[in-house]
Amino acid sequence: MAVVIALALGWLLQGDLADLEPMRATIFTTGGERLELYHFHVTGPDPHAFALELGGGVEFIPLIKVHRITARLGEKLYDVVLETGEQLRGHISAISFGGTNPERPGEPFSISIRRIERIHIIAGKQLRSCASCGYEAATDHPYCPVCGGLLELGPFHVEPEAPPPPAPVYRYRLDQRD
Repeated sequence: MAVVIALALGWLLQGDLADLEPMRATIFTTGGERLELYHFHVTGPDPHAFALELGGGVEFIPLIKVHRITARLGEKLYDVVLETGEQLRGHISAISFGGTNPERPGEPFSISIRRIERIHIIAGKQLRSCASCGYEAATDHPYCPVCGGLLELGPFHVEPEAPPPPAPVYRYRLDQRD
């Protein structure tokens, strides 16, 4: 039941992640192979995310936020390291990952999670924004095409105004002077 809910949430969030550029990944299999995949995705209803079953429930993880997935062999658990450095441990349901193998460019490639020892997600263009003019785009370019300013990772946000300085404190003399 929890997996169905997580997949439904994933389907709803798919619109937010559908505009991502293709990602690349290096996959190390349990047989010792090393595979490079382009257009890396999850096969299934949501190609941009997967459900991770944790002890207290299910968390929906977008692929763009994942840095590495490592299997804990013998335990049927997976360690998922996010780009922020946060590490999650849980069970990943029977899913498979797909992509294009550069050695066979015309053939789609798919591999089950059970055959994977480790996945390193290498690239995916993230949203960048310009603090000068507010331009936003998913690009690898370091400079804004509108004003030439430096593009920073993440969406554009307006800094809140600093509070006004405190009112000056006036002091009065109590002694009389002529």
